[in-house]
Amino acid sequence: MNSRLRLAGLGAAAALIATGLTAAGFAPTGFAAAAQAVSRVQVRVVGVDRAGTSVRVSAFADSGQNPPIRLSSKPRAIDPGQYWIGATVTTPAGSKSSYSQTLVVRHVTVARSQTVVLDARPGKLVQVSLGVPGAVNEGNGVQACLAGGQAGTWGESGRAGALYVVPVGGKGMTFAYSSTWQTSSATYYLAQQDRGGIPRKPVYHVAASGLAKENLVLRSGTTTSEYQDWLLQSRFPSRCDIDELSLPTAATPSRSTAYLSPGTWQFKVVGYRSSWQGTKHLAARHSYTDTFGAAVFGPGSDYPTLDSGQLGYFPEQPFGDPQQRGSVECCDRSSISLSLSGRMLKQQTITDNKAARSFSYRLQSAGWYTMRIDASRFVPDRPLPARMLSSSETTTWRFYVGPQYAALGSVMMPVTSTAYLPQGLDLENQAPAGRATQVNVRVLPAPEPGTSRGYPLSSISVQASFDGGTHWHTVRLVQQGAGLVAFVPASAAGYVALRSTVTDMRGDSTVQTIYRAYQIR
Repeated sequence: MNSRLRLAGLGAAAALIATGLTAAGFAPTGFAAAAQAVSRVQVRVVGVDRAGTSVRVSAFADSGQNPPIRLSSKPRAIDPGQYWIGATVTTPAGSKSSYSQTLVVRHVTVARSQTVVLDARPGKLVQVSLGVPGAVNEGNGVQACLAGGQAGTWGESGRAGALYVVPVGGKGMTFAYSSTWQTSSATYYLAQQDRGGIPRKPVYHVAASGLAKENLVLRSGTTTSEYQDWLLQSRFPSRCDIDELSLPTAATPSRSTAYLSPGTWQFKVVGYRSSWQGTKHLAARHSYTDTFGAAVFGPGSDYPTLDSGQLGYFPEQPFGDPQQRGSVECCDRSSISLSLSGRMLKQQTITDNKAARSFSYRLQSAGWYTMRIDASRFVPDRPLPARMLSSSETTTWRFYVGPQYAALGSVMMPVTSTAYLPQGLDLENQAPAGRATQVNVRVLPAPEPGTSRGYPLSSISVQASFDGGTHWHTVRLVQQGAGLVAFVPASAAGYVALRSTVTDMRGDSTVQTIYRAYQIR
């Protein structure tokens, strides 16, 4: 496997050098070009595998001053100076050796034309042990980074017992390892870093008791297709981050368990035209649960704004995961209309895969405006699943715009959005028939101009429908702590639609309806 290089933080001057331009924008000519050519030296790199055989390598040289330079057995002209030069040296299986990969990084003073040898024979076997009976080591990875991952990065991965590193000291170098283990019921992903170079003894013993437990729950019915990948990446403070790990996931719906080294991790869940990404810190001996695809999918916190008399609405996420607010879920078709005192001003239809998702209108007068959004799920190249939840929704905002708003810059209209989280649903987002469902309700108001709070609310009500919106029943709403709980009465098998009506002290109101919010089995 070839070594990998990550580049970051390259300045404009480095970019000019890389393209052969001077700061004035011209390539060196005449005496300057000749002087530059004379000052450079020819450098080639070869490897020596663990059996002592000369082999070709694909190497990178990093001076910490300019962009890393790719080197090989073919001579290349570079500037004299101090370099870290590294590559993976592969030892093929043969009569004298077994197949292995060795990461070799050397500090080299380049003063003249020369051949740099990366010798794998002093390599030390990377050994990781995990105190879990029956756990199988599926592979290890190593990485050496300069300047906290902002300059060159050399890395390699391989099967257990076949990955080596050559020890080297380096004040500005960070070394990190990763190791993946699997049992019949869980995945173990271990990661650790050391500063000061590649250690003399890359031997690591990990106790299961010191790990964090991550429970992943993938529910079905709310996304247009199944989730496909669950990706993890350890995020070290030094930025010497090991490559992403794709954990095995069963078909949606499913539950998975992973045990991870304490620290900061980036989580990513990817599906067909949908994704979510977030970062969180995991503490040793603690357990965490992340649920994706939980009902009820609905609108997020995209509110209409007014900027110098221009009313704008940019609905990035009409249908989003209530527990993973940063999710992206395709696709929808939304019809948006704006009226003033019953007179239609503008109507527009937007979709995910056409023009930009924006609606705007320049207001001509003060008054009570009504904006209505009718959104429905669709996917351009396939039919929706038969039991698609949150298949459509409507939102009606009624708000007052006074003359003073024409002079204000970028203020949100005093409207709200409501998020629902039914309790006791199974992996298919189904509630048992014949039993009331407790639904946690959270009203998300747009902030009042100049504050982080919304206008004081005067009334909140929630209704439920069991026949697709033909008949509506007001449900009991109870304050619990900082939130609200709605008790949706028992019903026969079918789908439940939810509607909220929220009014503030000024008379601004929001009516939001989500059809097929969840299912009763």
